Amino acid sequence: MVKRVLVFAAVAAIFVAAVIASLVVLDIITAPELRETLRKTLSVIGLITAAIVLSIGAAHFLTAARKSSVKPPAAYPPA
Repeated sequence: MVKRVLVFAAVAAIFVAAVIASLVVLDIITAPELRETLRKTLSVIGLITAAIVLSIGAAHFLTAARKSSVKPPAAYPPA
């Protein structure tokens, strides 16, 4: 699951970089605006990805702790 989140974040970062680079080629934004926009956008993608990965880790940790405290049921004797 974590691997899927990281792959999705990488694809999103590549897509955003391509869109912003296209805007520079089309002279819609300038190079200094490109650096600022790309830096901020990639920072947001990184923060969201880190939050999701930490949430998955916390959920995995809590479910692992809960599973270890439960004892398996006793086996029934043969009939």
